[in-house]
Amino acid sequence: MSFGFGIGDFLTVIALATRIRKEFVGAPQECRAISDELKSLSVLLLDIEVDMTNSDMGTDQAERLKILVEGSQAVLRDLEAFSDKYIAMESNTNSRVDRAWKRFKFDTQEVDKLRARLISNVSMLRAFSERHIKEGLVQMVRHFDNQKRQQILDWVSKENHTAKQNHLLRHRLAGSRRWLLESLEWKEWVKSRGSTLYCPGIPGSGKTYTTAIVIEELQNMSQVNDGMAVAFVFCDYQRQEENVYELLARSLLRTLLEQLDMVPQSLNHLYDTCMRSGHDLNANEVYAHLKIVTSQIPWTTLVVDALDELEPESRDLLVTNLYKLQSEAKVNLFFTSRKVSTIQILFPRAGTVEVTATSDDVQNYLADHMKLLPGFVQRNKAIQDEIKDAIIIAADGMFLLAELYLEPLKDKKSPKAIRASLRSLFDRSASYEKAYRDAMVRIQAKGKDRFILAKTTFLILTQARRPLRAMELCHALGVEANEFDPEDVPDIEDVLSNCTGLVTYHVESDVVQLVHRSTKEYFEACRAEWFPDAAVVMRDICVAYKHARDAAADGKATEADFPFLDYVNKYTGSHQAQVVNENAEKALAN
Repeated sequence: MSFGFGIGDFLTVIALATRIRKEFVGAPQECRAISDELKSLSVLLLDIEVDMTNSDMGTDQAERLKILVEGSQAVLRDLEAFSDKYIAMESNTNSRVDRAWKRFKFDTQEVDKLRARLISNVSMLRAFSERHIKEGLVQMVRHFDNQKRQQILDWVSKENHTAKQNHLLRHRLAGSRRWLLESLEWKEWVKSRGSTLYCPGIPGSGKTYTTAIVIEELQNMSQVNDGMAVAFVFCDYQRQEENVYELLARSLLRTLLEQLDMVPQSLNHLYDTCMRSGHDLNANEVYAHLKIVTSQIPWTTLVVDALDELEPESRDLLVTNLYKLQSEAKVNLFFTSRKVSTIQILFPRAGTVEVTATSDDVQNYLADHMKLLPGFVQRNKAIQDEIKDAIIIAADGMFLLAELYLEPLKDKKSPKAIRASLRSLFDRSASYEKAYRDAMVRIQAKGKDRFILAKTTFLILTQARRPLRAMELCHALGVEANEFDPEDVPDIEDVLSNCTGLVTYHVESDVVQLVHRSTKEYFEACRAEWFPDAAVVMRDICVAYKHARDAAADGKATEADFPFLDYVNKYTGSHQAQVVNENAEKALAN
């Protein structure tokens, strides 16, 4: 306890109560009732002391108990004074001095007052104890409920799309994409329950950043409007699970469950049943509970970014079931994708706003990034304007191209070199292929070792069957000449700096990826030029890493020392199968 009243003080009061109770055991008839109340007080104080020792007590409770115990201590002191007044010292037959009550009439009013005070203190302490026990039970039940709630949420999904959302918001440019939030289509969509807004765009136009801004806007709206809920997922081209539709639906369900005070009873029962039987949620059960949850929320919005990064079967399943949910529960839907006809036909009646990097958006982006260019550029407004004007025209509505065109300017040494680089943007038609090829040429110029590190990074990320964490990538890069050596593992910052903007690292989720899906498409299309034996190299990296782990099995190394092992165990077979298939295709071609 606090407030200068601790367990030691409490035990002192208990000892005082016990001693005075013994004094009153032999008291005359007039004081017997006090003896009974003293017994109740002693037992109650002991119970409270045990409870204090085994449970946490809040500040308010501790202060209240301090007052009650101090009140009990005061009446005990008065009872002690009363007993001293009416008890005399006598010698017994064994020459021992005992305390004995004097034999004459007591002041009954004094006795009654002391007993009344004692009864009052016992009553208040008993009420405190009962309330504390009840509150303890409530806390215990609440703790159990919270614990089970978390178990159910983790069982539904462990995906964390919020980490990507936070990463995007941290890197977005303030004030961008206002054109969408100010559009008529947006304003109609946010006020029309059960409607759909579809935002297609060309590659690199900033669709995913647009999605992040939309999510933020919706979440801000939900903060001031009770009964609104938002759930979102970012589709990823690197995800190759067969049940990706189900995984995305489960993630949406979990996000909505987190916004409810209680998990629906039906899901609680289903969880218990599955735990007993060893089964897992299936797609139908996920959809059924999406319907249950959205029916409990007055206004639900589901956001899905980058539909084009899903395989057609998963994409069609997701859109079909979300439309079905919309018809049954009046949810609002928001989608983005590339401008692909097979996707666009899925939204014949949806409000549509094309995502594009407007001149204002690109201008603001470039103005914000001038600080990354050499000092002579930062001191020369005229050349800054030349850079902005040239890149805005060359990028032609593509944010990614603006980023790629800005990157080589960081190494220029003079205004003349800057202008020469800007003129080259118009030598040929602007394209990703040219921008990526120019980036590879710049990396090559940095030296053989740095180029090999960057090229192997691109190979691994292009071939990877799922997104890789930073240490997974670095350990894969630690394989050289089909041998893994921990001393060859590079630092993630060195890896990123060698890749000149073509690789991005999401700190929150610890995921390293190629900067854009088009980057992967470029390396796949130009594989014969940059890494013709990519499948064999990736397979050999996995095999060498597994051999290194097996060789270390009898030593002090643990699984934590081999972070790439989980990937190797799951996907080496897939990489081997790719090698076999490609060899078969070559044999047929020859």
